[in-house]
Amino acid sequence: MNRYIYIILFSLLATGVQAKSKQKQLIASNIKVAEINSANCDERFVEMTIDYAYIGVLNRTYIGSNNIPEVMNAEVKDNVRLKGKAEQIKVNPTSGNYQGGCQTEDYYVEISGASFGNGWDISSVTICGVEVCHIIMQSSNSVVVYPNAGNPGSGDIVITSKSKGKTTIEKGFTYLVKAPGSQAKNIQYSNVGASSIDVSWNRGSGESCVVFMKEDNTNLSAPSDQITYNSSPVFGDGTQIGSTGWFCVYNGNGSSVSVSGLISGKKYIAQVFEYNGSKGYETYLISNSVDNLKIQIAEQ
Repeated sequence: MNRYIYIILFSLLATGVQAKSKQKQLIASNIKVAEINSANCDERFVEMTIDYAYIGVLNRTYIGSNNIPEVMNAEVKDNVRLKGKAEQIKVNPTSGNYQGGCQTEDYYVEISGASFGNGWDISSVTICGVEVCHIIMQSSNSVVVYPNAGNPGSGDIVITSKSKGKTTIEKGFTYLVKAPGSQAKNIQYSNVGASSIDVSWNRGSGESCVVFMKEDNTNLSAPSDQITYNSSPVFGDGTQIGSTGWFCVYNGNGSSVSVSGLISGKKYIAQVFEYNGSKGYETYLISNSVDNLKIQIAEQ
């Protein structure tokens, strides 16, 4: 369903103008009305203030008519919800450390691409339900903030201003945890058979670890943050890193796994990565360590 945006520009010198069909009083002069097709407008009347311009999103009542819509109060009561990935709104960056940026000038978030206020009246910004430390800068179409500490995970960004009310960017930001400080090491193979092998290692400092195996010993790879790799002790059945041939054989907080599904006489290589964070919010340590990339040949 198409809707229309009416843009009404007026000066501060007031005169009375009657809207013929609605018989509403507009306190303005030099009124100019521009009608713009907008297929993605909210059904409700949402009013934004940009200097002395009011933009009203109207329903089908005004389509095809010459009516001049009533100018509402500048303080908006309605809320607007936007899905950041599907709209023109940009969040940069879209993720950051869950400990926040209150103590460092290098960690700030910029939200831009829409009118969040009139350039000075944004009074509150929350990220994942937590009020930011400080609003660094704001304009008519952007705001820059220092994020506060929050819980790991994704959440909404909510911007509140007097002129626009609340604007919500759904799932606009993700709080991440830091990578562990030390990597797993000392991979050992035992009970080597023609189609199975036991793999063990010494743990690093991560909350959990993930183990990958590959046939042959070429083309090294590493896991990507915020991706969960499902494991299977049957080689080839677990999640693969892209199309690299590295398959996940273990994901947990232990230090050993028995792997089956091997081919007799083939070379296999294993590597362990420590990580912090819950499912979907993992931060992996991808550095190497002593004997944390080891080759073994399955028995003939």
